Amino acid sequence: VVIAAKAGWNDDPHHGHLDVGQFMVYWRGQAYIRDLGTAEYDELYFGPEKYDTPHADSRGHNLIFVNGEQQVPGKLKGKPFDETIGGEILEFRPSKSRDYTLMDPTNAYPGKHIKGWRRHIILEKPEITVVLDEVSAEKGAEIEARFHSECTQTAKDGYTLIKGKEGTMALIPVIAGDFSFRPGRHAYQAIFKKSTFRWIPYNGTVVEARAKDTVLAHIILPVEDDTEAEAIVKSVKRNVDGNRTITLAFEKAGESYRYSFEKTGEGLVLK
Repeated sequence: VVIAAKAGWNDDPHHGHLDVGQFMVYWRGQAYIRDLGTAEYDELYFGPEKYDTPHADSRGHNLIFVNGEQQVPGKLKGKPFDETIGGEILEFRPSKSRDYTLMDPTNAYPGKHIKGWRRHIILEKPEITVVLDEVSAEKGAEIEARFHSECTQTAKDGYTLIKGKEGTMALIPVIAGDFSFRPGRHAYQAIFKKSTFRWIPYNGTVVEARAKDTVLAHIILPVEDDTEAEAIVKSVKRNVDGNRTITLAFEKAGESYRYSFEKTGEGLVLK
């Protein structure tokens, strides 16, 4: 498995996409969690309308959405720069057995609905991905974690099965309280002669904020079939101790995995 992730400033009017916090998961030659890439170059793509395409705006990326709020550009052609719009990578810890990165994309959004967002990404080598999102929003807000794939995503009971040409992965939410899966699709057609219309599918994990701070986690890993995926789902445990340390644990193929995120003044950090 290879993971790619991004944070930075939304200040490039030519090549920039509104995708701070984006991540992708590649395995066996396919993007099980994908980036849509660049849209076809039509006349509108070189102006502000570029950000009406799912390829360039937030809708078409694997991000967090609070009440549907999207990221905004820090630079449009002919307009001044706003160098405060974007996010940053706060920490990166590589090692032979595990890589960990922590990013904060909060300032990529207008801030009307999303008050804070920190994304933690772990690669447990060679092939297990854990993504944990800390989201601050008003109680009752709708929070969606969105996932695009070039493989086939099928929502099941408690997990999503992602079937590729050379193998199958499961995407397993670990969330306190109820959640639902909400499949969707983007309509896309470039504006030029003989262009073709197409739908771009995605799936979202949706929760309602029960308090100011909500923590969503997802485990993404290879499975043989539904039977193995269901066994992993049943093994998942989420615990919060008196110090507000959050621990995620699960089992796969007889092996136990455990991740603890310690509460600090800024937010959670992997111990």
